[in-house]
Order: sequence, then C-alpha cells, then structure tokens
Amino acid sequence: MTTEIRKRNIIKRRMPIDPLRLQGFVKRLFARLGCKLSIVAVEISTEDKILAGAQGVNFLIPFGKIKISRKLLDLLSNTEIEWVLAHEVAHIYLNHLVGTVSFAVARALAEDEARKDTNFKMLLRVWDCFKLLTFVGGTLPPSAALIKDQELDADALAVFLTRNKASARSALLKLTGNKPGVASHTWEVLSMPLPVMTIRERLSALHIRSPQQIKKG
Repeated sequence: MTTEIRKRNIIKRRMPIDPLRLQGFVKRLFARLGCKLSIVAVEISTEDKILAGAQGVNFLIPFGKIKISRKLLDLLSNTEIEWVLAHEVAHIYLNHLVGTVSFAVARALAEDEARKDTNFKMLLRVWDCFKLLTFVGGTLPPSAALIKDQELDADALAVFLTRNKASARSALLKLTGNKPGVASHTWEVLSMPLPVMTIRERLSALHIRSPQQIKKG
C-alpha cells in the first residue's frame, strides 16, 4: 500500500473537524435520548491539558458546551471520536455537573472558613486524614466515589448511544498510550493526587445501560 493510499484511508476514518458538523452529531445524540431541543456547543480546543470535557446541565433542555482537542481528533478514529462525544453528551444529559459542583463549592466554603478559624482548620485536616486512611483501606471518599460513578455511567450510556463497545475500549486505551494501569481520574487530599480508578477498571466495567437504567444527577 502506498503512502498516499494510507493517508487517504486515515482521512476516511477521521471525524470531520468542522465544529458545526460535530455539533450536528451531538444534537442527534441528544435527540436519541428524547431531547427534541438541545443547546450544546462543540468547541475544538488547541489545548492538550484537557482532551475532552463537558460543561452543561439538563434542566428542561440540555444546555452547555463540549470541548474536544484537536490532538484528540488527530489521535482517534471516526468511531472512537463518536464514542468520546457520546460520553460527554452523557455527562450533560445526566446532570453530572450538579454533583461535582456541589462538592467543589462545599470544599471551597470549608477552606474559606478554615482560613478564618484555626479550630475549624484543624477539624478539616482531621477529616482529610480520615479520607486518606479510608482510601488506604480501599474505600473512596464521597467526592471521589461520585466521580467514579459518573464516569462509569457516562461510559455505559455512550456505549448505549453508539452501540460500539469496541471503539470505547480502543479509545480509552489510546488516550493513555495503551497503558491500562494508569489512573483514569484523580482526586486530591493533603496536596497529594490519588487515583479514582484505573483505565483497566473502566474497561472491565464497560457495558450497555439504557437511560432508564441510569440515575440522573
């Protein structure tokens, strides 16, 4: 096979990088979930720090933004990109932002109070030590457990939407350089980043679940 033919084959497998085309695909995914109207923009980012992410809520209609990096578009095949977009759609549809923001706001308020009150600061540090000890014992703290549940739910709903478990698996492996033992997400305690779960755990949990089988946030 010549280099030119290989290039053409690669191009055929890529999702069109026009944001409007990507947004049209996202709109069709929401329609499959019963959302006749959705206002979710798709933005192609040049940043490499976050390869894909969603910020939005689903109150009456889905509203928000999905970011996907150009690096990711270059890395994944067409069907793998479809699964990633479906994963981000799932986060918005399931209102995952509400839960994560609630924990973040509560922590920010606690940290602010700790700066004013040394006794409260001590209590907060004791709580952090307790979370660390429970983690060592094999139990995630509530905020990290929420992240894990949300990611697994989004994975499952994305597989439901795309009907392509193989692309889900290959996308997750490509995102980590084919290293299933690395952390999928992290949480932090006492300035230490700790794993929420590994890619291997996400791969082993991949299965189809319908919207009716997944609880919204």
